[in-house]
Amino acid sequence: MRKQVTDFRHESVQDQETIARYLDAISEGIKSGRLSFRTNGDELLLEPVGLMDLEVKAKWTEAESKITLRMNWSNRPKEVDVAPLIIESGDAEHAG
Repeated sequence: MRKQVTDFRHESVQDQETIARYLDAISEGIKSGRLSFRTNGDELLLEPVGLMDLEVKAKWTEAESKITLRMNWSNRPKEVDVAPLIIESGDAEHAG
């Protein structure tokens, strides 16, 4: 049985094709609004919605290269102010 967790981390050494498949799955999950991460019986379900922040970092040294991708979004939709907007100029009595 899977245990729902609120924090997920996985590190491993993989070949390029496997990593590309992981990135494709993340891309599809972002598009569909549902991402599920599982390992060792733990599962974290994320539901990306709305606007997202994206940070991309890339680094090269003689010893190694590194790419870091970070995405985040609000799980609580922002409340919309439904009060009417009124804009007036000049004499309000003559406004049409």
